[in-house]
Amino acid sequence: MSSEPPCAYSLDIDLLTAAEGRRISQAETPAPHRPAGTAKAGWYRGELHSHTLHSDGKLTVPELIAEARRFQLDFLAITDHNTTSALGQVDQAVLDGLLVIPGLELTTFYGHALALGVEDWVDWRTGYQGWTMEDAARRTHELGGLFIIAHPNDVGTPFCTGCHWDDTDFDLDLVDGVEIWNGRWRNPGSGNPVNLDWWQRLQNGSRRMPATCGGDYHEPGEWGWGGGAPFSYVYAASLSTADILDGLRHGRVMLSRGPRLSLRVSPGDGSGSAGIGDTLRTRTRRMQLELAWEDAPLGARLQVHGQQDVMVDEAIAETGSLQPWLEIPAQERLWVEIYAADGALSAFTNPVFIEKN
Repeated sequence: MSSEPPCAYSLDIDLLTAAEGRRISQAETPAPHRPAGTAKAGWYRGELHSHTLHSDGKLTVPELIAEARRFQLDFLAITDHNTTSALGQVDQAVLDGLLVIPGLELTTFYGHALALGVEDWVDWRTGYQGWTMEDAARRTHELGGLFIIAHPNDVGTPFCTGCHWDDTDFDLDLVDGVEIWNGRWRNPGSGNPVNLDWWQRLQNGSRRMPATCGGDYHEPGEWGWGGGAPFSYVYAASLSTADILDGLRHGRVMLSRGPRLSLRVSPGDGSGSAGIGDTLRTRTRRMQLELAWEDAPLGARLQVHGQQDVMVDEAIAETGSLQPWLEIPAQERLWVEIYAADGALSAFTNPVFIEKN
Protein backbone atom coordinates (compact mmCIF):
# COMPACT_ATOMS: atom_id res chain seq x y z
CA MET A 1 0.00 0.00 0.00
CA SER A 2 1.36 3.43 -0.92
CA SER A 3 2.38 5.68 1.95
CA GLU A 4 2.16 8.86 -0.13
CA PRO A 5 -0.17 11.54 1.28
CA PRO A 6 -3.50 12.16 -0.56
CA CYS A 7 -3.56 14.76 -3.34
CA ALA A 8 -4.69 18.27 -2.47
CA TYR A 9 -6.75 20.36 -4.91
CA SER A 10 -7.63 24.01 -5.07
CA LEU A 11 -10.10 25.78 -7.38
CA ASP A 12 -9.88 29.39 -8.48
CA ILE A 13 -12.85 30.91 -10.34
CA ASP A 14 -12.51 34.01 -12.50
CA LEU A 15 -15.32 35.82 -14.28
CA LEU A 16 -14.76 37.39 -17.70
CA THR A 17 -16.78 40.12 -19.34
CA ALA A 18 -17.34 39.04 -22.95
CA ALA A 19 -17.36 42.63 -24.17
CA GLU A 20 -14.07 43.66 -22.54
CA GLY A 21 -12.26 40.39 -21.89
CA ARG A 22 -10.98 41.61 -18.50
CA ARG A 23 -11.05 39.63 -15.27
CA ILE A 24 -13.42 40.78 -12.52
CA SER A 25 -13.94 39.63 -8.97
CA GLN A 26 -17.25 38.64 -7.41
CA ALA A 27 -17.36 42.02 -5.63
CA GLU A 28 -17.12 43.80 -9.00
CA THR A 29 -19.89 41.80 -10.71
CA PRO A 30 -22.16 44.31 -12.50
CA ALA A 31 -25.51 45.08 -10.90
CA PRO A 32 -28.65 43.50 -12.42
CA HIS A 33 -30.05 45.29 -15.43
CA ARG A 34 -32.91 47.71 -14.62
CA PRO A 35 -34.30 49.45 -17.73
CA ALA A 36 -35.52 53.00 -17.42
CA GLY A 37 -38.73 52.41 -19.40
CA THR A 38 -40.73 54.47 -21.89
CA ALA A 39 -43.89 56.08 -20.52
CA LYS A 40 -46.26 55.45 -23.42
CA ALA A 41 -49.15 53.01 -23.68
CA GLY A 42 -49.27 50.90 -26.82
CA TRP A 43 -48.38 47.64 -28.55
CA TYR A 44 -44.74 46.59 -28.16
CA ARG A 45 -43.05 43.86 -30.22
CA GLY A 46 -40.38 41.57 -28.89
CA GLU A 47 -38.90 38.17 -28.08
CA LEU A 48 -39.75 36.24 -24.90
CA HIS A 49 -37.37 33.27 -25.26
CA SER A 50 -33.69 33.61 -26.21
CA HIS A 51 -30.29 32.15 -25.37
CA THR A 52 -26.68 33.33 -25.37
CA LEU A 53 -23.26 31.76 -24.86
CA HIS A 54 -24.13 31.63 -21.17
CA SER A 55 -26.09 28.45 -22.01
CA ASP A 56 -26.44 26.87 -25.47
CA GLY A 57 -26.81 29.98 -27.65
CA LYS A 58 -24.26 30.90 -30.32
CA LEU A 59 -24.03 34.65 -29.60
CA THR A 60 -22.52 36.75 -26.85
CA VAL A 61 -24.86 39.07 -24.96
CA PRO A 62 -23.72 42.14 -26.98
CA GLU A 63 -24.20 40.19 -30.24
CA LEU A 64 -27.73 39.11 -29.26
CA ILE A 65 -28.64 42.68 -28.33
CA ALA A 66 -27.27 43.88 -31.68
CA GLU A 67 -29.47 41.32 -33.47
CA ALA A 68 -32.54 42.45 -31.51
CA ARG A 69 -31.83 46.05 -32.45
CA ARG A 70 -31.34 45.05 -36.10
CA PHE A 71 -34.84 43.55 -36.08
CA GLN A 72 -36.10 46.72 -34.35
CA LEU A 73 -37.51 44.86 -31.38
CA ASP A 74 -38.91 46.84 -28.46
CA PHE A 75 -38.08 44.20 -25.85
CA LEU A 76 -35.89 41.12 -25.49
CA ALA A 77 -36.14 38.51 -22.73
CA ILE A 78 -32.82 36.75 -22.14
CA THR A 79 -33.69 33.29 -20.80
CA ASP A 80 -30.57 31.16 -20.64
CA HIS A 81 -30.90 27.64 -19.27
CA ASN A 82 -30.81 27.65 -15.45
CA THR A 83 -28.75 30.83 -15.14
CA THR A 84 -29.13 34.61 -15.06
CA SER A 85 -25.40 35.24 -15.50
CA ALA A 86 -25.90 36.93 -18.90
CA LEU A 87 -27.66 39.88 -17.24
CA GLY A 88 -24.38 41.16 -15.85
CA GLN A 89 -23.16 41.78 -19.42
CA VAL A 90 -26.07 43.96 -20.53
CA ASP A 91 -24.60 47.34 -21.44
CA GLN A 92 -27.18 50.09 -20.93
CA ALA A 93 -25.26 52.41 -23.21
CA VAL A 94 -25.88 50.30 -26.33
CA LEU A 95 -29.56 49.41 -25.81
CA ASP A 96 -30.84 52.52 -27.63
CA GLY A 97 -34.43 52.08 -26.44
CA LEU A 98 -34.41 48.26 -26.35
CA LEU A 99 -35.86 46.84 -23.12
CA VAL A 100 -34.00 43.78 -21.82
CA ILE A 101 -36.27 41.65 -19.63
CA PRO A 102 -34.38 39.48 -17.14
CA GLY A 103 -35.18 35.81 -16.82
CA LEU A 104 -34.08 32.23 -17.26
CA GLU A 105 -35.40 28.96 -18.66
CA LEU A 106 -35.91 26.44 -15.90
CA THR A 107 -34.60 23.30 -17.57
CA THR A 108 -35.55 20.09 -15.77
CA PHE A 109 -35.87 16.43 -16.67
CA TYR A 110 -39.67 16.67 -16.74
CA GLY A 111 -40.30 20.01 -18.44
CA HIS A 112 -38.99 23.47 -19.27
CA ALA A 113 -40.49 26.76 -18.12
CA LEU A 114 -39.62 30.43 -18.56
CA ALA A 115 -39.22 32.50 -15.41
CA LEU A 116 -39.70 35.99 -16.86
CA GLY A 117 -38.88 39.19 -15.01
CA VAL A 118 -36.57 37.63 -12.40
CA GLU A 119 -33.00 38.75 -11.82
CA ASP A 120 -32.20 36.21 -9.10
CA TRP A 121 -31.42 32.58 -9.82
CA VAL A 122 -34.36 30.19 -9.36
CA ASP A 123 -33.50 26.64 -8.36
CA TRP A 124 -34.25 24.23 -11.21
CA ARG A 125 -33.12 21.04 -9.42
CA THR A 126 -36.51 19.37 -9.11
CA GLY A 127 -36.37 16.22 -7.01
CA TYR A 128 -33.41 17.47 -4.97
CA GLN A 129 -34.26 17.61 -1.25
CA GLY A 130 -37.97 17.60 -2.09
CA TRP A 131 -37.86 20.66 -4.38
CA THR A 132 -40.56 20.59 -7.07
CA MET A 133 -41.46 22.53 -10.20
CA GLU A 134 -44.39 23.96 -8.24
CA ASP A 135 -41.84 25.31 -5.72
CA ALA A 136 -39.93 26.88 -8.61
CA ALA A 137 -43.16 28.51 -9.86
CA ARG A 138 -43.93 29.88 -6.39
CA ARG A 139 -40.37 31.21 -6.07
CA THR A 140 -40.72 32.89 -9.48
CA HIS A 141 -43.88 34.63 -8.25
CA GLU A 142 -42.17 35.67 -5.00
CA LEU A 143 -39.53 37.41 -7.13
CA GLY A 144 -42.24 39.25 -9.08
CA GLY A 145 -41.90 37.14 -12.21
CA LEU A 146 -44.14 35.12 -14.51
CA PHE A 147 -44.00 31.34 -14.89
CA ILE A 148 -44.61 30.24 -18.51
CA ILE A 149 -44.59 26.60 -19.63
CA ALA A 150 -42.23 26.35 -22.61
CA HIS A 151 -42.84 24.15 -25.70
CA PRO A 152 -44.94 21.59 -23.75
CA ASN A 153 -45.22 19.10 -26.64
CA ASP A 154 -41.67 19.23 -27.94
CA VAL A 155 -40.05 15.95 -28.94
CA GLY A 156 -38.54 15.41 -25.47
CA THR A 157 -36.06 12.91 -24.07
CA PRO A 158 -33.68 11.52 -25.31
CA PHE A 159 -33.49 13.94 -28.25
CA CYS A 160 -34.12 17.02 -26.10
CA THR A 161 -33.87 16.24 -22.41
CA GLY A 162 -36.98 17.39 -20.58
CA CYS A 163 -38.27 19.47 -23.50
CA HIS A 164 -41.63 17.67 -23.36
CA TRP A 165 -43.76 18.75 -20.39
CA ASP A 166 -44.18 15.58 -18.31
CA ASP A 167 -44.93 17.13 -14.92
CA THR A 168 -48.48 15.76 -14.95
CA ASP A 169 -49.21 16.54 -11.27
CA PHE A 170 -48.39 20.22 -11.69
CA ASP A 171 -51.04 22.70 -10.47
CA LEU A 172 -51.92 24.72 -13.59
CA ASP A 173 -53.22 27.54 -11.41
CA LEU A 174 -49.54 28.40 -10.85
CA VAL A 175 -49.02 28.95 -14.59
CA ASP A 176 -49.07 32.50 -15.99
CA GLY A 177 -48.99 31.39 -19.63
CA VAL A 178 -48.15 28.60 -22.02
CA GLU A 179 -45.86 28.85 -25.04
CA ILE A 180 -48.11 27.48 -27.79
CA TRP A 181 -45.73 28.52 -30.59
CA ASN A 182 -42.02 27.78 -30.32
CA GLY A 183 -39.78 28.66 -33.26
CA ARG A 184 -41.03 28.04 -36.78
CA TRP A 185 -44.55 26.63 -36.83
CA ARG A 186 -43.50 23.47 -38.69
CA ASN A 187 -40.17 23.06 -36.93
CA PRO A 188 -39.65 19.27 -36.65
CA GLY A 189 -40.36 18.03 -33.15
CA SER A 190 -41.74 21.34 -31.90
CA GLY A 191 -45.28 20.04 -31.35
CA ASN A 192 -46.74 23.49 -32.08
CA PRO A 193 -50.07 22.24 -33.52
CA VAL A 194 -50.49 19.99 -30.47
CA ASN A 195 -49.65 22.93 -28.17
CA LEU A 196 -52.38 25.01 -29.80
CA ASP A 197 -54.90 22.17 -29.59
CA TRP A 198 -54.14 21.72 -25.88
CA TRP A 199 -54.55 25.45 -25.23
CA GLN A 200 -57.83 25.52 -27.21
CA ARG A 201 -59.23 22.70 -25.07
CA LEU A 202 -58.28 24.61 -21.92
CA GLN A 203 -60.62 27.39 -23.07
CA ASN A 204 -63.60 25.20 -22.19
CA GLY A 205 -62.85 25.61 -18.48
CA SER A 206 -62.82 28.61 -16.19
CA ARG A 207 -59.02 28.96 -16.06
CA ARG A 208 -57.49 31.86 -17.97
CA MET A 209 -54.06 30.93 -19.29
CA PRO A 210 -52.59 33.38 -21.82
CA ALA A 211 -50.95 31.93 -24.90
CA THR A 212 -47.42 33.13 -25.68
CA CYS A 213 -44.79 32.42 -28.31
CA GLY A 214 -41.03 32.30 -28.36
CA GLY A 215 -38.42 32.22 -31.06
CA ASP A 216 -36.27 30.12 -28.71
CA TYR A 217 -33.50 32.10 -30.38
CA HIS A 218 -30.07 30.43 -30.40
CA GLU A 219 -28.34 31.68 -33.53
CA PRO A 220 -28.70 34.07 -36.49
CA GLY A 221 -31.25 33.03 -39.08
CA GLU A 222 -33.96 31.97 -36.63
CA TRP A 223 -35.68 35.36 -36.77
CA GLY A 224 -37.12 36.44 -40.09
CA TRP A 225 -40.33 37.73 -41.59
CA GLY A 226 -42.82 35.40 -43.26
CA GLY A 227 -41.38 31.96 -42.56
CA GLY A 228 -39.33 32.74 -39.47
CA ALA A 229 -40.03 32.44 -35.77
CA PRO A 230 -42.90 34.51 -34.34
CA PHE A 231 -42.69 37.64 -32.25
CA SER A 232 -44.94 38.65 -29.35
CA TYR A 233 -46.92 41.89 -29.48
CA VAL A 234 -47.86 43.02 -25.97
CA TYR A 235 -50.15 45.91 -25.09
CA ALA A 236 -48.57 47.65 -22.11
CA ALA A 237 -48.87 50.95 -20.25
CA SER A 238 -45.19 51.59 -20.94
CA LEU A 239 -42.06 49.91 -22.24
CA SER A 240 -40.90 48.64 -18.86
CA THR A 241 -40.44 45.16 -17.44
CA ALA A 242 -43.29 45.61 -14.95
CA ASP A 243 -45.77 46.78 -17.58
CA ILE A 244 -44.79 44.21 -20.23
CA LEU A 245 -45.24 41.47 -17.60
CA ASP A 246 -48.60 42.96 -16.64
CA GLY A 247 -49.71 42.88 -20.28
CA LEU A 248 -48.64 39.25 -20.55
CA ARG A 249 -50.34 38.33 -17.28
CA HIS A 250 -53.65 39.71 -18.54
CA GLY A 251 -53.37 38.15 -22.00
CA ARG A 252 -53.07 41.42 -23.90
CA VAL A 253 -50.93 39.58 -26.42
CA MET A 254 -50.92 38.97 -30.17
CA LEU A 255 -48.53 36.43 -31.72
CA SER A 256 -47.30 36.80 -35.29
CA ARG A 257 -44.64 35.81 -37.80
CA GLY A 258 -45.53 38.84 -39.95
CA PRO A 259 -49.19 39.90 -40.07
CA ARG A 260 -50.57 42.60 -37.80
CA LEU A 261 -53.94 41.61 -36.40
CA SER A 262 -56.45 43.36 -34.14
CA LEU A 263 -59.71 42.30 -32.49
CA ARG A 264 -62.40 44.30 -30.72
CA VAL A 265 -65.88 43.20 -29.58
CA SER A 266 -68.84 45.55 -29.06
CA PRO A 267 -72.33 44.60 -27.80
CA GLY A 268 -75.34 45.55 -29.87
CA ASP A 269 -76.74 47.74 -27.08
CA GLY A 270 -73.81 50.15 -27.34
CA SER A 271 -72.75 49.58 -23.73
CA GLY A 272 -69.01 49.50 -24.42
CA SER A 273 -66.34 47.37 -26.07
CA ALA A 274 -63.40 45.15 -25.22
CA GLY A 275 -60.09 44.29 -26.86
CA ILE A 276 -57.60 41.44 -26.64
CA GLY A 277 -57.26 40.22 -23.07
CA ASP A 278 -60.16 42.32 -21.77
CA THR A 279 -63.46 41.24 -20.24
CA LEU A 280 -66.77 42.51 -21.64
CA ARG A 281 -69.72 42.36 -19.26
CA THR A 282 -73.03 42.84 -21.05
CA ARG A 283 -76.70 41.83 -20.97
CA THR A 284 -77.04 41.29 -24.71
CA ARG A 285 -75.85 38.32 -26.71
CA ARG A 286 -75.66 40.11 -30.04
CA MET A 287 -72.09 41.28 -30.66
CA GLN A 288 -70.21 42.98 -33.44
CA LEU A 289 -66.59 42.05 -34.03
CA GLU A 290 -64.13 44.55 -35.44
CA LEU A 291 -61.26 42.71 -37.15
CA ALA A 292 -58.41 44.32 -39.04
CA TRP A 293 -55.15 42.93 -40.41
CA GLU A 294 -52.13 43.81 -42.52
CA ASP A 295 -49.45 41.75 -44.30
CA ALA A 296 -51.34 38.45 -44.35
CA PRO A 297 -49.67 35.80 -46.57
CA LEU A 298 -51.02 34.97 -50.01
CA GLY A 299 -53.95 32.55 -49.79
CA ALA A 300 -54.49 33.14 -46.07
CA ARG A 301 -57.61 32.23 -44.10
CA LEU A 302 -58.94 33.98 -41.00
CA GLN A 303 -60.83 32.12 -38.30
CA VAL A 304 -62.74 33.46 -35.30
CA HIS A 305 -62.84 30.83 -32.56
CA GLY A 306 -65.19 30.43 -29.64
CA GLN A 307 -64.99 27.91 -26.83
CA GLN A 308 -67.01 25.33 -28.74
CA ASP A 309 -66.82 26.21 -32.40
CA VAL A 310 -65.23 28.18 -35.24
CA MET A 311 -67.61 31.11 -35.74
CA VAL A 312 -66.01 32.73 -38.80
CA ASP A 313 -63.80 31.10 -41.44
CA GLU A 314 -62.98 33.23 -44.49
CA ALA A 315 -60.31 33.62 -47.13
CA ILE A 316 -58.69 37.05 -46.76
CA ALA A 317 -56.59 39.44 -48.79
CA GLU A 318 -53.21 40.78 -47.68
CA THR A 319 -54.84 43.73 -45.92
CA GLY A 320 -58.44 44.13 -44.88
CA SER A 321 -61.11 44.21 -42.20
CA LEU A 322 -64.32 42.45 -41.18
CA GLN A 323 -67.21 43.55 -38.95
CA PRO A 324 -69.40 40.45 -38.52
CA TRP A 325 -72.37 40.32 -36.14
CA LEU A 326 -72.57 37.18 -34.00
CA GLU A 327 -74.95 35.68 -31.47
CA ILE A 328 -72.76 34.93 -28.46
CA PRO A 329 -73.53 32.59 -25.52
CA ALA A 330 -73.83 34.16 -22.07
CA GLN A 331 -70.28 33.03 -21.20
CA GLU A 332 -67.81 33.00 -24.06
CA ARG A 333 -64.28 33.82 -25.09
CA LEU A 334 -63.37 34.78 -28.65
CA TRP A 335 -59.98 34.77 -30.35
CA VAL A 336 -58.66 34.99 -33.92
CA GLU A 337 -56.21 32.85 -35.91
CA ILE A 338 -54.75 33.52 -39.37
CA TYR A 339 -53.36 30.60 -41.37
CA ALA A 340 -51.16 30.60 -44.47
CA ALA A 341 -52.14 28.59 -47.53
CA ASP A 342 -49.97 25.67 -46.36
CA GLY A 343 -51.83 25.50 -43.04
CA ALA A 344 -49.10 27.10 -40.93
CA LEU A 345 -50.22 29.56 -38.28
CA SER A 346 -49.31 33.15 -39.21
CA ALA A 347 -50.98 35.24 -36.48
CA PHE A 348 -53.02 34.67 -33.33
CA THR A 349 -54.80 36.82 -30.74
CA ASN A 350 -55.50 35.93 -27.15
CA PRO A 351 -59.19 35.95 -26.24
CA VAL A 352 -61.70 38.65 -25.46
CA PHE A 353 -63.77 37.34 -22.52
CA ILE A 354 -67.53 37.86 -22.55
CA GLU A 355 -69.59 37.50 -19.37
CA LYS A 356 -73.27 38.03 -18.75
CA ASN A 357 -73.84 41.13 -16.63
